Amino acid sequence: MNRRGALFWVAFGLLLLVVTGLTSTDRNETGRPLDPTSTDGLGTRALVELLERFDTEVTFGLPTEDTTAVLLLTDQLGEAERVDLAAWVDDGGWAVVTDLASDLGPERGLAANRRDTLSSGTCTIPSLAGLTLVGGTFLLLDDAGAADTCFDQPLAAYLVVDDVGAGRVVQLGTGVPLTNQYLGEADNAVLVTELLLNLPDGDDRSVAVIYEPVVSGGGQSLLDLVTSSARWTAAQLAVAFSLYAFWRARRFGRPVTEPSPVKLPGSLLVRATGELSRRAHGHGAAHATVRAEHDRRLRERLKLPPELPGPALIDTVATSAEIDPATVARSLEGRPTADKDELLALVAAVDSVTAGLDRVEERQRQGEPT
Repeated sequence: MNRRGALFWVAFGLLLLVVTGLTSTDRNETGRPLDPTSTDGLGTRALVELLERFDTEVTFGLPTEDTTAVLLLTDQLGEAERVDLAAWVDDGGWAVVTDLASDLGPERGLAANRRDTLSSGTCTIPSLAGLTLVGGTFLLLDDAGAADTCFDQPLAAYLVVDDVGAGRVVQLGTGVPLTNQYLGEADNAVLVTELLLNLPDGDDRSVAVIYEPVVSGGGQSLLDLVTSSARWTAAQLAVAFSLYAFWRARRFGRPVTEPSPVKLPGSLLVRATGELSRRAHGHGAAHATVRAEHDRRLRERLKLPPELPGPALIDTVATSAEIDPATVARSLEGRPTADKDELLALVAAVDSVTAGLDRVEERQRQGEPT
């Protein structure tokens, strides 16, 4: 056996040891967002354990007659299951929904977003008044016609309650405050207990958590019928083939230089993001995305702190770019809208601000006075 062949088999053995170590890690570390069995930062295992610590029965799947509340983390229900859940709510059930794509409650578009922390504001739910949430970026929902709201701003709220038949549906702008990473921050855990446990149903509490698709009827999937040993053998064969193909395809020699990709200006990336949403007829979401990304890029480019208020930011940007403050204000302020013309006007304002900053920086590089 030549030296190259020996190196191949040594590398192959080491790779098998690494793969064995990775596959033997804790199965609870799935890395899937909002997974109630995951202990990762994005999972919600801590939420489940918090509920169980309050002597609450936690089940997974559709609610039963004994269920007092439902937590719908992701809506992957089939048509029949969605009808059953809607009927349960209509009969007087209480459901908390974190999936913005779910149609369990009234459809509500995104109205705004907030970063880092969110106070209760003019909360119409007494048990939640005075709370503060921490969770990165908060998405705020249009609260028109809502029965109750909390953590709100004008015409928008993170928590919106709607009456659905004899029951109620609580819609949250995002489930991030419920994750393992943020549940212990500020009053996030208090929010969970108040929404799911503080119900007028006596001491026997049962919460149904819905995350993965719920399939009515028996039967296993094809993957369930494959034994673990067969899966492990297939994984080993796939790794061995991949490593062998890599080893045979590798060519020794001098590196081949390739041209670097063209770097796009930040404004083009912002416009591209907005264009994708526009094509999906999501002008409101595109409006909020473009404005939030524009705000973030301006603060990074001018090295401004996140807590700098809007008026001060507008004055600073207008002075730095040597443009009209009204143009800067159009690119940073205003309520997101689903109107196409206003979206185009926002993009034009963003381009004007970016172009102004580029001109000033170019003159500074060339040593010209500003």
